[in-house]
Amino acid sequence: MSMRSIVRAINAIIQPTMTYASPVWIGCKPEYRKPLQTLQNKALRIATGAPCFARTADLHRDLGVEMLDDHLRKLNGKF
Repeated sequence: MSMRSIVRAINAIIQPTMTYASPVWIGCKPEYRKPLQTLQNKALRIATGAPCFARTADLHRDLGVEMLDDHLRKLNGKF
């Protein structure tokens, strides 16, 4: 699969699964959301083949994928 297809799959499958019940997730402590952010970061590293020392903020910016907390805040703003 191409990197673009993998990123689309992440956005279509993984991210909606992680953000299910977002009003609950945004209200909990950040340490409870951290494993979800870690999962998203690992998926982006696999998609790009990026090494472990690559900055996750750069991966998110380059691929156009929002950080989990930012995405949750946006979803809850619409809620």
